[in-house]
Amino acid sequence: MDNTKNDFYCVEKMTEDSDFVVEHLRSFSCQELSSGPISMDSVCFRFIQISGSGKRISGFFRRSYTEVSWSLFNGLRNWLVHV
Repeated sequence: MDNTKNDFYCVEKMTEDSDFVVEHLRSFSCQELSSGPISMDSVCFRFIQISGSGKRISGFFRRSYTEVSWSLFNGLRNWLVHV
């Protein structure tokens, strides 16, 4: 992957991190996840990464893909870090 941090790079990172979360959570129950701090930290870290990448998406790109709730990415990191 080209390391130029443009909109497509950010979307690719969001996709990779989302795929990681989905694959990782597939093998855990809620109880197992909450009792394993390493797994929980790993998943939260990926959500923070997704949020950060989402914030870097340009306004032009966001207006081109209005079906995505871009505003959700803005609060995700703050919610995870401060709750």
